[in-house]
Amino acid sequence: MRAALPLILVFPWITYSDLRFHRIPNSALLVLFALTEVEGLTAGIHIPSTRYLLALWIFLGGWITRLLLRGAIGMGDVKLFALSSLHFGTVERCFDALLLASILGLFSATIARRRVIPFAPALLSGALLVILIG
Repeated sequence: MRAALPLILVFPWITYSDLRFHRIPNSALLVLFALTEVEGLTAGIHIPSTRYLLALWIFLGGWITRLLLRGAIGMGDVKLFALSSLHFGTVERCFDALLLASILGLFSATIARRRVIPFAPALLSGALLVILIG
């Protein structure tokens, strides 16, 4: 539960911004990164460098996907998922979170009947579910 605290704290800010303006502020992502680091320090847990490498690979993969799909996913979503991957530790858990986020995003898009899908709430919900369940 404690590992999910940084995501829980920024959830309202990022969700509101994405729903209202279709943007995820870099300041919110910076706060998420700082809270993640502080949470690790206060818990006495050192985040291994492999998690940072995983986050870097996820960021690069998301950036390439954004280029190939010509803007179908925003860079804020890419940065958000890369930052939230610091909480997972394995590629499998990242895949689980992305799969859950995709299902939640598709469900919300079906209900709202929008062409533009704010994906950050689904990404954060998927990440929180994986952290809390797994």
